[in-house]
Amino acid sequence: MSKAELISAAEGQLSLVGAVDYDNAPSLATQFDHYLHTKKSALSLDMSQVTHINSAGMALLINCFKKAKKKGIVLQFCSVPSQLARIAALTRVDKILNLPQESI
Repeated sequence: MSKAELISAAEGQLSLVGAVDYDNAPSLATQFDHYLHTKKSALSLDMSQVTHINSAGMALLINCFKKAKKKGIVLQFCSVPSQLARIAALTRVDKILNLPQESI
């Protein structure tokens, strides 16, 4: 089982750290739900410390984005890993998640 976690970096900023996969995506979703209760209007997710991310990670990001939007919170992704950005672009998920174009 790989280890990954969400860390509160500053007010309204989270960092996703480690390898995101099928084993830890549910735990990360629970951690994200906890941060949504802070009732911020915007939340930034820094992904610069992600060492690996697979399709479970993509599903996690989509669900996090949807949950934030439902609560009226703008979720912005920063430093998206290139492997994820390429897959997101091929599947057009980059448009849904509003990924920064420099990531792709």
